[in-house]
Order: sequence, then structure tokens, then C-alpha cells
Amino acid sequence: MDTEKILKGILFLSALYHLIVGGVGLFFSNFAVIVSKYAFNFNLIMTDQINWILKPFATYMFIFGILLIFAALNPKKNKMIVYGFVIFALLRAIQKIYFSIFADSSFFANHDVGMGIFNIVLLLVIGISTLLLYRNTYK
Repeated sequence: MDTEKILKGILFLSALYHLIVGGVGLFFSNFAVIVSKYAFNFNLIMTDQINWILKPFATYMFIFGILLIFAALNPKKNKMIVYGFVIFALLRAIQKIYFSIFADSSFFANHDVGMGIFNIVLLLVIGISTLLLYRNTYK
């Protein structure tokens, strides 16, 4: 099994995800409601304030996608980006777990719990597998 190809695939797909979602938020914010439902499992209600705060969030996602492209092209050279991605994925999983436990009850009216659990598991699998693949590939 070619672990480097799998690692690069995970990084490239993650880059693509961040570029698409970030790009939608930056350049096509009218589609943010649709994207938030499928990418974040949340029913977003677009207001002027949400639209205003969406731009910096989308910018971070878009730039992170660009960084992940560099990591996918040469993971060994871009070790800190790969480790940053691992930390990001694991912190997002922890944040989603915490939020699911301590969120206001009104949040759950707009949130599919099953999809939330799927997202947490996916983030944990991506983060841990990226770390293990990187460490096994570049011993």
C-alpha cells in the first residue's frame, strides 16, 4: 500500500473542500445557506450581520485550502502544514463534541444530531489517519 498517495489524497480532498466552501462564502455568499446545511449540518438564517462575519471565516477557509494544496503536493517539505491540519481536524472534533453537549437547547431545533455525530467521527478519522500516515510514510 502506498501510504504517501493516500496521505496526498486526503490532503488534496481536504484542500478542495476548503477551497470550495471558502470560495462560496467569499464570492457567492447567497449560496452560504445551502452550503451551511450540507457542509456544517446547520440551517443558517442569513442576516446582514451573518453576511458580514461570513467573509473573514470564508477567507480563512480559502487560505487554508491553498496551504493544504502545498501540503498535498509535497507533504514531507510542508510538515508543519500537515501537522497544523491534524491539530485543526482534532480541535474541530473536540469543539463539535463540546458544543453538542453544552449548546443551548434551541440549537438542536436546527441541527441533525445523527449528521453531527457523523461529522465528529469523520473529523477524528481524518485527523488521526493523516497523522499516522504522515508518521509511517516519513519515518
